[in-house]
Amino acid sequence: METQNIELTKKSRINATFNSVLVFIELTMLLSILIFSFFVIKGYSVLGHIPFYGDKEIVSFNGFDRKVVIIMLYPMWFGVYVWIFILVCSFLSNFKRKRKAVIFGLILCLLNILAMFSSQLAWIID
Repeated sequence: METQNIELTKKSRINATFNSVLVFIELTMLLSILIFSFFVIKGYSVLGHIPFYGDKEIVSFNGFDRKVVIIMLYPMWFGVYVWIFILVCSFLSNFKRKRKAVIFGLILCLLNILAMFSSQLAWIID
């Protein structure tokens, strides 16, 4: 059996850092989509139809729900921009990315952008 000499170079450390940052951003964007879906489902169960802007509010003004909504908005709005920025930086610096992570991130970016421009988000924020 031959052993391989695995050398930890600067490029491999930066590559691992880029990949781990992308995975972290993707997980936060996934969490924001799940929280958004939770509030839409909660509104559906209370109102009997998919909520839109102008419907009765179910999110309390100063309660725990409002804090969760505020936490949800940060990865939803900034996660897309940071993910694209990190991906472009890794493309320009010619580092390897995991193909599954890139495809998964693109899907999450699309879902977050669709959620940002939906009337349900305006209903949740209202």
